[in-house]
Amino acid sequence: MSEPAPPFDGGPDAGPGCPPRPPRLGRARAKDLLARASRTADEQRRPLPDILATMAEITAHHTPDELARLLDPTAYTGAAPSLTIHALTRTPPPPAPPQ
Repeated sequence: MSEPAPPFDGGPDAGPGCPPRPPRLGRARAKDLLARASRTADEQRRPLPDILATMAEITAHHTPDELARLLDPTAYTGAAPSLTIHALTRTPPPPAPPQ
């Protein structure tokens, strides 16, 4: 089994061997950066990972390996885990009374 990736924020779970990381971007800033990178990739007809790898504000937070892992569509499960748990733990409604 592979080792889990260190936390991106270099927080208390980072451990002594992990370099400190800049604070997280925040959702709004990350969304803005991704939108800008997507537009640039489209305009220049270049892959999105290549554009992100040139953005200092992105590379300050993620290594090339982290970017590759984050952009891997086969690793994205979306809301499937929480939807599955919800479906398996909900109580079905009682049966309708006979008519």
